[in-house]
Amino acid sequence: MSLTTSGSGTSRTATAASGAPFPAADADANTDITQASYLQTPTGLYPIIARISDSVVTIATPAGYANETGVSWHKWRGLFSTSSVAFTSIVPTYMAQCWDSLQDAIPVASSSKLAVMDFVVAAYGGPTTLTLLYDGYADLSRNSRLSSTLAVGSSDSSPPLTTTQMAALTSTHIHSLTTTLVTALQNTLIAQLTSTQVGLLTTTQLQGLTATQMAGLPTGALAGLTATQIQALSSTAITALSNTLPIKALTTTQLQGLTATQMAALTTTTLAGLSSTQVAALTTNSPVLNALASGTNAALTAAVDTTVVTVASAATTAAIWTALGNIIQFTGSATVTDFPDAPQAGISRMLICAATPTFIHSASLAIQGNTDYI
Repeated sequence: MSLTTSGSGTSRTATAASGAPFPAADADANTDITQASYLQTPTGLYPIIARISDSVVTIATPAGYANETGVSWHKWRGLFSTSSVAFTSIVPTYMAQCWDSLQDAIPVASSSKLAVMDFVVAAYGGPTTLTLLYDGYADLSRNSRLSSTLAVGSSDSSPPLTTTQMAALTSTHIHSLTTTLVTALQNTLIAQLTSTQVGLLTTTQLQGLTATQMAGLPTGALAGLTATQIQALSSTAITALSNTLPIKALTTTQLQGLTATQMAALTTTTLAGLSSTQVAALTTNSPVLNALASGTNAALTAAVDTTVVTVASAATTAAIWTALGNIIQFTGSATVTDFPDAPQAGISRMLICAATPTFIHSASLAIQGNTDYI
């Protein structure tokens, strides 16, 4: 497909000989050269400043540009951009300026190519000359370039990153990973994450982990997860916490962060990996215990030591359900006519009266013998 330019001055009309190569979704027209798509002809590279139709656009041209007829051409479309810090070290004392941009996977047709376009803005006035290295300069540390930061693939047969490369992933890199990229990480890569790196994953990224990836997390890596991150894990991921390593790595705080749904997803084998200390930590979270009791595959293989707590008596608001224990020392001498509603049916508390409260029998508070307890 050829292209012809026409008109005069610093903007020209570019018309494709056939087809619709400039659809609105694939040809960004903008007078800001850092935001525009570009048209490349045998004589140069020109920003598209206006879109007339699917086959006609307007390009900005320099003085002295001569119209071209029936020439071959390419369209450049921006995929992403990134900015550096201000350059303050220039000749005669200069230093390399480095910055990265971590992006999601970008489909590239076999007939397309990837390129880098650099823009320089003089922020402080006055003429300033900057030299940009390009076109395969021998010293790769001194030119703009594209590289694949993560070796991701459809199977674990793809070459994994080295320990050094994995260790080099910073919070900037990790926070830039989309859920799609996180899910694309092979199990061999996941197994190399440190506790610090795992702790940097956002809740959205954690939700992108598959069951296989969760099972592949090393024991030490789980120590980096906060209670909020633990709560973000799917039930499938929780089920993948095997008895062999990961479940034992959860701290008591992390275990207390598990939701009832997550606990119900734990299998008997997984729960068998809990230590007595971890099991005891669950007693302060009644939804977790309820889930254990109702889960079809859940079971405890160790004793659960209940906690005794103190709750002050009150007419209708005694906090017996929110107290962190099932055995309650009930203090004070209030006249009790009702209790707050229980979080769910079947929950019970044992009250030991430590003073002289009065309980009034009614439709709200049924007392054995249908009489008040004084």
